[in-house]
Formats: sequence, structure tokens, C-alpha cells
Amino acid sequence: SLTPRVLDQLESVLNNMGDLTENDILLRIQSSDLFENGRNLEYTHKITHKLALLVRSTEGATFRALWHKISRTTDELFVIAEYMQETFKNAMYVLLKRAGLSTNEETLLLGTLKDPVRVYQKSCDDYLSRFGEELAVGCIVDVLRCRVICPSATKMTRFQTVLLEGLQNENLNGRVVSSKIVRSKNKFRYNELDPTHLRNLLNNMAITLSTGQSIVVELQIHHADILALNDDLHAHDHYDFFRALLRDYAGDLDRMLTRVILTFEECKGIPVLLGLLTVILKYANTTSSRDVELPGSKYELYKIAMEATLSRRFTLEKDAASSCDLKQATEDLLSLLGSRNELYANGARIFNEDEAESCFREQGGEMGSALIDLWNRLRKHDQGVPFVKVVSEGTPRAKANFQFKHKSLQEAMATYRLINNPKLLYEQISADTDNSNLGSKVTDSSVASKLNTPSLLNVFAIGGAELGRAMVEVHPSDWDFSKSGLNKAGFEALIHLYPKELGTSTAALPVVGLRVTALWKLDVSCISRFTNMRSLDLSQLADGLFGDICTLRSCSNLQQLNIQNCRGLSCSLEVIFETFPQLRVLNASGINNLVGDIAVFRFCP
Repeated sequence: SLTPRVLDQLESVLNNMGDLTENDILLRIQSSDLFENGRNLEYTHKITHKLALLVRSTEGATFRALWHKISRTTDELFVIAEYMQETFKNAMYVLLKRAGLSTNEETLLLGTLKDPVRVYQKSCDDYLSRFGEELAVGCIVDVLRCRVICPSATKMTRFQTVLLEGLQNENLNGRVVSSKIVRSKNKFRYNELDPTHLRNLLNNMAITLSTGQSIVVELQIHHADILALNDDLHAHDHYDFFRALLRDYAGDLDRMLTRVILTFEECKGIPVLLGLLTVILKYANTTSSRDVELPGSKYELYKIAMEATLSRRFTLEKDAASSCDLKQATEDLLSLLGSRNELYANGARIFNEDEAESCFREQGGEMGSALIDLWNRLRKHDQGVPFVKVVSEGTPRAKANFQFKHKSLQEAMATYRLINNPKLLYEQISADTDNSNLGSKVTDSSVASKLNTPSLLNVFAIGGAELGRAMVEVHPSDWDFSKSGLNKAGFEALIHLYPKELGTSTAALPVVGLRVTALWKLDVSCISRFTNMRSLDLSQLADGLFGDICTLRSCSNLQQLNIQNCRGLSCSLEVIFETFPQLRVLNASGINNLVGDIAVFRFCP
């Protein structure tokens, strides 16, 4: 149906495509009279829609030129796929019967051929950087694909075994066929999970004919109950939605998707976070803001929502007085106020006009004057100062009072400034007024004192890995908290600075020593992220510590361990010495169930 005439007419039907949403493009295609009615009309509309989106995202592309390139590069792959399609089905029937599974449609779901636009797009995203166009398309291994749905885990493993055994010169309707598994992914394992966490076994199988033709196919093995839940949750629709918004992260898509979904999950049930997320999605849905980012962390959630709000208000407007973009100037103003309240006023909520102007004046010279002018300008605006509300208007006897609309907005503004200027966090630590070489003056105890400050906990929670990296830049040497110790707030702050959830990517914090100084409930596995640790003292947790000591295998460099009175910990002497092969000092007194005999000391260095 995509003839040269139709392709040329699509250029006029979809003119000014950059101003249209994806849904608008589809509606224009469906309402056009370019295609004849028939049973394949819906499929034609789908392919044309994908082609239109690819044309829009490819600089200088036209419908005719791009479709010609797609047809030319994918034609050979589709010729062999169509030739092998019936053989693939027959081979599946034989393999299912050997595993004792039915061959009906409830067990075997044979997919349609992957469409050529998606084949071309996937080949460019995943393989073009390593191969030319022709070879990149040849790397696509799921043009032929199917799902096998099993009623139990036992049946899944049985069928996987049959697949591994394969077919050896099997006669299938006159064709001599062999099969071999060339790749298997166990997506029940934590490190193999995709962003939606759908558990399955993913196989690529080579099917070869005695006459030389061959193709690699994709074969997914699913548990019926897991797949049913996945369908009920519309997980694939969510995946497609986020995938479209994150299309610029082609080489890193799964990790970014995981980060975004985890951030969305964190927003659940927290009104202020849901509100920020709504701001971002609403902004992303506007025709002029298609390239807006999705948040992959709590810090990005606040930052992107703030930028989206200010962009809507100050689009293309300039502030002549400060010779800078109003949006950027307002961000600077708000971050100054936030850091002033959080770092220098012990987290105070309310501030008055004099305090605000004093904060701006401290920036000195033209910058200070420009910020005061901007503050007064925003105050006079119908919408007021963004993210700030008036608590009480000024009178001849009293100055006006203000506060951020939510405490976490103030904390986020402070975090924004700290990440861009982490020295601020340590300025109060040094008694010396000269902060030119501040990093060398910062000690482990001074870092601990900041982490242990309860009022700063949400600043660390919002800043997360981004703030952790910024803090390490100022104080890059090892962090040893074995003497100064961390309280509950300090330990939680440290965890926020180095998140270990699936999908995060951050350099390890240089924590080499850790001692907790308060009693609370803690799963010992939380500590496994600190892989460089040499000294660990958890004795103050006592019965509050629980979990299995072997979850700390990643901390294999540990030399000193104090778990005195930690009776909730699952461990034995043998497990301890196996887990920490470099261990030199151990205090495990008070743990009555610690068992082992003298032979366990063979593990000691």
C-alpha cells in the first residue's frame, strides 16, 4: 500500500508534523483517503504511523527516501523469515509434544512477523554503531517469535530442557530440520530483570534446514499466572508509554526505564511528589515540549518539575537588568533562599522581606542588586514568587513574611544549590574563614556531623546519588566513620547518598569504616553497597539488627567486625570467615546461637 504516490502524498497530509502529537499524526493517517479499505487496513495505518514518527525524528528524511531504505535493507531478512515461518511452527509443535505440553493456542502463541519499520529502527538503535546498515538488520533475531505459556514452573523447566536438547535432522513436512539454542536469558534472576520485572525464560533458537537455509528466532517461556498478572496490570502499555518518552536513551533504555519506574513508584501515595509528577507529565504532553525529560531520581523529579513550571511562566522572556534568562535567574534566587533557610537558619520555614534581601545582598555587587530587583518584580507579579507563598503582608510596623509552599520544596532548592556548589555544605565545619582549600580541612568527623543532623535528612534524601558525587568531589579521600560514628539519621543519609536499587548508576562512596551509635531496626543487607569497607561496628544495634551475614559477601575487604549482642543476625563462625576472607578482628560475644568448631579457623588468613 505504501506506493511512491502514497508516500509523496503523505508529505502534504502530514505537513508541519513537528507541531503534532503522536496521536494527532495517527488520526490524520486514519482519516486520509490514501489507503483502500481491506482486512490489512489497520496494519497499514500502524506501519505508516511508525514510519511517520521515524521520518520526524530523522533529520532531512522524506517518506519516500526512508521507506526505500527500509525496504532495501530488510527485504532479504523478510524473504527468509516468510520461507521459514511454517517450519518454525512445525518445529514448535514437535518440541511441545516432547515436553508433554499442548499445541493449542492457549499454550503456543505464534507472533506475527515483526514489522519492517520496527526492524530497521531496532537495528539502528542497537547495532548500527558496530556494523553497517545491512549487517545491523541481520542482527535482529525476533522477526519470528512465539510465547509458550506453561501451567507450572516444573513444566517451564521441562520445556527448557527439551529446547536445549534441540532437534536433530527431524523430517517436518518434507524439510529436514535441526534446532539449537544459541542464547538463553533467565529473567527470574535479579540482574536479568527488565524494567517491568516480568519473569520469564527468553531463548534465541537457530533453526537450520539440510539445504542450508537458517534463521534465528525468539522463544519466550512464561508461567501462566505471572503472565496473567502482567496483562492485568497493563505492564506492556506502561513500558511502551515510557519507552516513547525516553526514545533518546536508545543505548541505555532499560536502565533509564528502571530508574523512571522506581521514581514513579516512590511518588505513590505522597501528594507533593504526585503533584510534581503531574506537572512534568502535563508539560511533556504539550506540543512545544516533546523533549522534556522524565525523572530518574527524586532530585530529578524536583528539578525537572521546577524547570517545567518556570519554563511555562518565563518562556522566551528576558530580564534586561541582570542580562540573563529570567528562568535561570529565578532558579538562582530560589536556591539561595532554600539554602539560606536550610543551612544557615536551621531549617526555618518562615522568612521576612529583610532576611530575603539580606540573602541576596550577600552575593555582592551587580548580582546582589539584580536579585533584589528580580525579587521585587516577582513580588508584584499576579502569580507572585514561584513556589513561595505570602504568610502575612507587610505593614508600617512589620515586614512581610513568606515561606515555601511545601517544606520539601525549600529542601529541594537547597539541594539544587548544594549539588552545584557542594563546598557550602562544609563551610560551617571549618572555623577558618578562608575556604580556598576547604577539601583538605574537612575531616571524617565533620562529614559525620552533617550526616547526623536530623534537619538535613530530607536534603540528603532528595539529593541522593547526585549530592553524594558532589560531596566526594570536595572530600575525595576515604570516609571512615568507625570513630565518629553515625546515628540513625546519619546512616539513612548515607544510604540516600549511595542508592543501590536496580537501574541506578553511580560511583561507590569511599566509605571504609562504619560504626552505628543508636538502636533501631536494620536489615544487614543494606550495608552490602559499601564494598570498600574495612571496619564495621554494629554492636549498638544489638537485637535491632537482623538478616543474613552472608548478604555482605560484596564487603570481602572487611578486616574488623563487631557484632556483639546482635542476636537477631543469622550467622555462624564458618559463614563469617567465608564471607570475610580478610578478617583480622572479630567480636561476636553475646550471640548464643553462634556455632562452629575449631576447624572453622582454617578460613582465617
